[in-house]
Parts: sequence; C-alpha cells; structure tokens
Amino acid sequence: MNPQKQQQDPTGEGVSAQQLTEDQAAAVTAWSQAQDKAEQGRRLVDEAASESRAAVTALSGLGMTQKQIAALLGITQGRVSQLIVRTPRKD
Repeated sequence: MNPQKQQQDPTGEGVSAQQLTEDQAAAVTAWSQAQDKAEQGRRLVDEAASESRAAVTALSGLGMTQKQIAALLGITQGRVSQLIVRTPRKD
C-alpha cells in the first residue's frame, strides 16, 4: 500500500500521509513491502507445487512405479500417489 494514500485505522478515523512522521511512513512502506513479498511467496509455492506434480507424473508416465519414484525423490509412496495427476484413459 502506498503511504501517500489515505490510511484507515480500526476506529475509522482517516490518517493522511501528511500526518505521518517519517518513521511512521517508513513503517507503512515496510508493511506494504512485506505484503508484496508474502504474495510473491504464495505464488512461488503454487508454482512449485504444480511443477512437483508434473515431475512426479512424468516419472510415472515413463514407467516408474510409485515405490521407485518415492525412493528416488526421498518421499513416501503415499505422497507420490497424491502428487500423480490423474488423467482420463483413452479407450
């Protein structure tokens, strides 16, 4: 959030950027940057999960058993089963 925009406190009283001290404005900027990093982290976690599923699914599609994949990746067979993306069979 841009510290230049009007901020609202929980009581509903507006606080403008002109009313903030330099230290308060810096704290608002730090909070905004932390929120941006948290959002970036969430996106990276989603991306990593998708890539993990794709990799495990690829290994399975290449003929490896769940037990082999688990041993190779250092995860449990149950986790491998969870990660494999199920695709409908073509009859």
